[in-house]
Amino acid sequence: MKKPDFFIIIALCLLMGNSLTAYAFDPNSPGELKVDVVASNSPEYVQQWVNTSFKEVIHIKPAKEVIPEQTIYVAVIVTGYEINDNGTVNLTGDFALQNPDGTLMFNEKNAFMYKRPITHQKGFVMMNPVINLTLENKDQRGIYIFKAFVKDNICQKTAVGEYTFTLVNK
Repeated sequence: MKKPDFFIIIALCLLMGNSLTAYAFDPNSPGELKVDVVASNSPEYVQQWVNTSFKEVIHIKPAKEVIPEQTIYVAVIVTGYEINDNGTVNLTGDFALQNPDGTLMFNEKNAFMYKRPITHQKGFVMMNPVINLTLENKDQRGIYIFKAFVKDNICQKTAVGEYTFTLVNK
């Protein structure tokens, strides 16, 4: 597998927190940290997230089966975060990619972050960056598990989210 690229969108850094309702997510209350991981064959949902009002629906077509050399775009979405007295969210995160045989392919520390002021506390934020993930022909066929570990540095809570997809033959 190629080392994942970190798909950094400058506008994403300016994101003030958006709501996502099309993926069957419900926002958690502050202090009830929850992590969801999504992946798609196109980064279009990321562009929509950045350029759409938090009140609008974002549609994400999930990538559940991929073929070698196909890139998927993996995002970590967090709700239930707390804000400090200045109205700022402070999240950091790691990720791990597990092979079909259970071994770790990647274990990246400090891969994600979100530290920004927000306009509303109950909603969703997309961690920065989005990961471009491409498996190669030599990689194992089967089910991969992408796990994201997020820490809310304000309340010192952590949560884990995961996404599974299958690498199939061309």
